[in-house]
Amino acid sequence: MAIEKIAEIIRNNKNVAILPHVSADGDALASGFALGLALRKIGIEPKIVLEERIPWVYEFLPGREMSALYDGQDIPYDLVIAVDTGDLNRLGKRLGIFRAANNTVNIDHHTSNTRFAGLNHVSVESAATGEIIYELIEIMNIEIDKDIAICLYTAISSDTGGFRFSNTTPLTHHIAAKLVEKGLNIAKISRRIFDEAALEKVKLMGMAINTLQLLEEGRIAVIEVSLEMMKKTGAKEEDC
Repeated sequence: MAIEKIAEIIRNNKNVAILPHVSADGDALASGFALGLALRKIGIEPKIVLEERIPWVYEFLPGREMSALYDGQDIPYDLVIAVDTGDLNRLGKRLGIFRAANNTVNIDHHTSNTRFAGLNHVSVESAATGEIIYELIEIMNIEIDKDIAICLYTAISSDTGGFRFSNTTPLTHHIAAKLVEKGLNIAKISRRIFDEAALEKVKLMGMAINTLQLLEEGRIAVIEVSLEMMKKTGAKEEDC
């Protein structure tokens, strides 16, 4: 199986970079951090290279200290792992890092994935890449501690809309239950992901709602968010 080969290649490479997709969401970021924390347990210090700063909503995640913004240098890592990334374009400016690597791995769950790496594991049945990372960590016999569990739960919860979306499966709930057993405060995590917002985002939402138009007898709703509105509220791109 590809995932077992991935476990083997990870163990045989110490200089590792992890690349979540551009405009990284909860699944991409938290899966990357969970994998990074797991690799630390076996003596690997990975670098999680991001194209944008971590969104405020995910600044609570353990493992973020392993991340760094791409500085334009395409360092030749022994192994580069693309996480939750459907194709090479989703690597953005960091494509050079991927191409300079001696070995490349692609871990994802999107049906549109182009299998662009030397070794690909694309599980379209998985609700989130976090589920695949959970399986990989288990295969590698690495203990899932509370910090890893927080990341994996965040990845899965965010990509399933708090377990409300149709991609949620019995396995999704089984994995979530195993993670909760690590002592997670799921109310606090869910509140942060789905309920809390920066003041600037709330102001932007208010301005955006005032532009609401209903067309075609209410079948189409249109809301406008302009650069001017973002400037007035101090909102960032992530707040959109």
